[in-house]
Amino acid sequence: MSFSAFTERGIIRKVVIPFLLGLKFKATALVPLALALIALKTWKALTLALLSLVLSGAMVIFKFTKPKVVNYEVYHYPAAAPVIEHPAPTYEHHGWSRTMDAQSLAYRAHVPV
Repeated sequence: MSFSAFTERGIIRKVVIPFLLGLKFKATALVPLALALIALKTWKALTLALLSLVLSGAMVIFKFTKPKVVNYEVYHYPAAAPVIEHPAPTYEHHGWSRTMDAQSLAYRAHVPV
């Protein structure tokens, strides 16, 4: 065997095998934790779904078993405030409006041909 074969075998023994063992250890430690987390989330979702079904069923049962109460009371609204009459506004001509006709004002610059 040559020197390079010993070096390659030493690299495999000193670097690659510990690296692979570390990956195996991490995988064996983290995979059960991930599965437990997924199971916890699933349990929580199923519990909330069951709770919502029970509550909606209880509301339906309560609605159908509640006795009907017919109430024909007349509600008397309070009296309205008295209406105050105001005089209508008057518009007086003070002489400041235009005295020209709109048609002649619009076509003043037009010169017929």
